[in-house]
Amino acid sequence: MLSSHLAPTLGRRGRFVKVLRFCYSLRICLSVLRKRAMNEQVEEQIREMIVERCFLSIAPDEIGDEESLMESVGLDSVQILEVVVGLEEVFGITFEDADFDIENFRSVGSIARYVRGRTGG
Repeated sequence: MLSSHLAPTLGRRGRFVKVLRFCYSLRICLSVLRKRAMNEQVEEQIREMIVERCFLSIAPDEIGDEESLMESVGLDSVQILEVVVGLEEVFGITFEDADFDIENFRSVGSIARYVRGRTGG
């Protein structure tokens, strides 16, 4: 790649190189922003999915990230399985037998960490 001190002397080609560098930098910035937005949205998507699939009569934002879903919201084992099906549909992940550890489903935060680990997010 051309060094930045040569770019002004190259006329159109130099401007083209600058534009390419700018586009590359912009692409990296957008990628980081998308990843941050995805991270913030995972918990929100999980909360909304739990409320919808488990027919809870609370607003999704009433569920805290680290609150126990079994204690604070009252989810039972059948509803946890419904959450698993929802996670498979929403995030396109599949669960193996070893994944059915209660720690993976204790809270919205633990579910989000599991989802990110499986999706690379």
